[in-house]
Amino acid sequence: MGKTIEQATKHIWRGQWLDNFYALEKCPFCGDAWTLRFYGKHSYVWECKSCGRSGGIGEMLGMLKEQGKMRPELERLFDDVSAPDVPEGLIVLSTHRPRTNVKVLATGFHVIDQITGGLKEGALTILSGEQRHGKSTFAGQLALNAIQDGTKVGFYSGELEADEFQRWVYGQCAGSQWMNPYVDRFGVTRYFVDDFAKSRIEQWLGDSFILHDNSYMKSSEKNNILKSFVRMRRQYDCKLFFADNLMTMKNDSGTESGFWREQSKMVGELIDFAQQENCHVILVAHPKKEKTDDYNKNVAGSQEVTQRASFVMTVERLNSKLVELLYSKGELKSRETTNVVHVSKNRIHGDEGMIEMAFEPKSKRLLELPDKKEIRYGWEDLC
Repeated sequence: MGKTIEQATKHIWRGQWLDNFYALEKCPFCGDAWTLRFYGKHSYVWECKSCGRSGGIGEMLGMLKEQGKMRPELERLFDDVSAPDVPEGLIVLSTHRPRTNVKVLATGFHVIDQITGGLKEGALTILSGEQRHGKSTFAGQLALNAIQDGTKVGFYSGELEADEFQRWVYGQCAGSQWMNPYVDRFGVTRYFVDDFAKSRIEQWLGDSFILHDNSYMKSSEKNNILKSFVRMRRQYDCKLFFADNLMTMKNDSGTESGFWREQSKMVGELIDFAQQENCHVILVAHPKKEKTDDYNKNVAGSQEVTQRASFVMTVERLNSKLVELLYSKGELKSRETTNVVHVSKNRIHGDEGMIEMAFEPKSKRLLELPDKKEIRYGWEDLC
C-alpha cells in the first residue's frame, strides 16, 4: 500500500481531514484557506473549491511548474501515493467480482424451478391469492421441499396456532398413503397422520422447521417478528423464511392508509433482512378486492410491495365449470386441474408462466400435473 495523501504532503503543506476528504490549509495556486481537497486516503484526485482548478497529480505538478512554484522536493512527492479509494456506496463495475457462493433454493416444483431458476438468497417473493385458494397450502409445501433440499426454514403463521400448524404440516409431509380416516362426532370423515409416520417425520424434521410462537403477548408486532427471524437465522441457520401474512400483523397506525404504509415499510425491512443475512423471504399477501388482468397489481397495498419483490406468484383455485371452459379453449392442459400458480414477476431471469396443479384432499398437497407425483420426503428413508 502506498503513502496516504497526509503522509505525502505533511512536510510541505499543512492540512487536515474533513469528513471524507483531506484539505490543505492553503491552496498552492490561489492561496485561499481550506479550499483544495484530496478525495480518498490514497488519492491523486483533487480540486480547489475557490479557484476551480482540479485534476490528478500530473496536472498539479504541471500547474506548479507553469506558475514557477515548483520546488525540487515536490517532484517526487507523490511517487508512492496509490490510486484513490472508492467512496463508500460506490462500485467500480469493471473491478466488481460477483459472489460465487450464492445459494439458490429449489421450490421442489419442477416447472416453477425452471421458470424462476430457484429462489435466490438476498431476495423476497410475494405469494398472493384469495382466501381458501391454496396459498398457505402451497407455502407449506415450499417449506417442506426446501427442507428436503437441505435448507432450514423459519415460519411466521399469523392464522394458525402451533397445534393446528403442526397438524397441517405433518399431513402434507406424510402424503396420502400415510393418512388414516376417522369419523368425527358430526359424521364427517377426516384424516390423521399414521403414528408410525408421525414419529419418523419428527425425527426427520429435527430442528429444520422453526415456528414463530404466536402465544406470547405482542408476538404479532412486526418488530418482534423480525427479531424472531434474526434469532432463527443465527441460532438454527434457517435460510428460507415465510411471513404468512401481513394482514395478521398488528396495525399500530389505527388507519387503513397507515397500515399500507406500515406494510410497505415492513417489505423493505424484510428485504434488508434477506440481503444482510443471505437468505430468502416469502411474504404471503392478500389480493385487492377489485381485480385486474395484472396479477402484480392485484396484490393488496401499495405498488411498492410488488415493485421491490424479485418474484410474484399467485395461487388461484378453479371451479369445475371454469376448468372445462379453459380446457376446451386450450388454455389448460388437463381436466384434473384444481389450482394454478401464476408466476407474474421474475426479476432474475424474466420468465413468467402458469403451472397447473391438482389438490389431494387427504394430505392437502398440491400435485404438479400431468404426473401428479407425490414428493417422497426424507422421513420415508427412515422406515
